Amino acid sequence: MDKTTLGTVIVDQRKTTEEIPNTVPRELSQTISIISPSMAHLVKGVRRSGKSTLCMQFIQKKFGKDFWYVNFDDERLATFRVEDFQILVETLTEVFGTRKALFLDEIQNIPKWELFVNRILREGYFVLITGSNADLLSREMGTHLTGRHVDFELYPFSFREYLLAKKIGFRPPKHMRTVEQSLIRREFQNYLFEGGMPERTVGGNDQSIINIPSDIIQKDIIRRYDIRKSGELKGTIQFLLANIGNEITFPQLAKGANLKSPTTAQKFTGYIEETYLIFLVNRFEPKIKLREKNPKKVYCIDNRIAYLLNPTLSETKGARLANLVAVELKRR
Repeated sequence: MDKTTLGTVIVDQRKTTEEIPNTVPRELSQTISIISPSMAHLVKGVRRSGKSTLCMQFIQKKFGKDFWYVNFDDERLATFRVEDFQILVETLTEVFGTRKALFLDEIQNIPKWELFVNRILREGYFVLITGSNADLLSREMGTHLTGRHVDFELYPFSFREYLLAKKIGFRPPKHMRTVEQSLIRREFQNYLFEGGMPERTVGGNDQSIINIPSDIIQKDIIRRYDIRKSGELKGTIQFLLANIGNEITFPQLAKGANLKSPTTAQKFTGYIEETYLIFLVNRFEPKIKLREKNPKKVYCIDNRIAYLLNPTLSETKGARLANLVAVELKRR
């Protein structure tokens, strides 16, 4: 890529870092810290769960304005390749001067990015990364950054964070007055149906999250794995979300989603799980072989996203509650 284009992109993106709102303090912020300056710090999670905002607040607190920022989820960087990283560093230096830290947003869009991160760490930079593909990030970091990275996972709002977003205080139940308990119960019913995606919670409508499933399908799965039969993939997602909290097997999934084999069903499910949209829970079994063969339960990362993809979820309060509990247990 040429420096003129890169210069325009990084200047535009830098302006967005100055517009970070005074948002809800995330519980993960109490955990995330600079473990070691020589290690890459990675925050992973589903799209639009607040990774960028959390990381921006963290890096501004630690470094003020003394950092570089690049968001690779930008169509102007669609042709960016690993060999362009050197040009990027030169452009960042020319535009902003030298810096101590580098924040790389949605890095999984660039093949072989871990080679650059490995080099920049050796040069003494603090590196903060976000990404939306769990397996891909782990595989790439494990290849070239073994022992040189620390991972954090960010989920949609917990109920406590949801209450903070709604500007509702929370005290231990034994200290609550009756009216407070009633308010908390009402808000929990709302949370049970609305989910905890940050922009959805603050904005109060589905516009901020309505495209998340399609973005995940197109950007994180179809484009990355060159899937030609997108209808089969969408059918797989719909079947999985229609069975939240239920036991499923891959032969059952293959039949329900009209896939050619259980192997395809397992492969598609793996792709979907990597994006944090869903996760599977194995039945406890000491023997690994049996654990893989046994039925699994499926859950979605957020109740509202699950509802958008499967409106019948609104009719099954038990499934919504089970999903909420599963996500909370995974968060903890």
